[in-house]
Amino acid sequence: MNVWLSNPQRALELNTKDSAILFEQVVLTRESVDMSDYGWALIGRAAINFDITSSPQDIQLKSIKALETGLKKLDGEHEAKRNIILDTINKLKAIPYHERNEV
Repeated sequence: MNVWLSNPQRALELNTKDSAILFEQVVLTRESVDMSDYGWALIGRAAINFDITSSPQDIQLKSIKALETGLKKLDGEHEAKRNIILDTINKLKAIPYHERNEV
């Protein structure tokens, strides 16, 4: 994987041994992705190993919970936008309409 510094102006912050600070400043991409056209600086390569410790059933349950949380957020956003539209409709309906007398 490529390791990119997406904001080269923050290069001075990379002079640290604190891996948390370092990790917050970089972006990982596939090796075939070139982000230099976007002003990013290629600063290295990464090899990542990880162990999946959750069972397939646990992954399924956690995924369902995450999706349900996202759905609740979406419902809230939808309801807020819906209320704005309904309020606008009601305000428009409250405007008195007087027909013009045609001459």
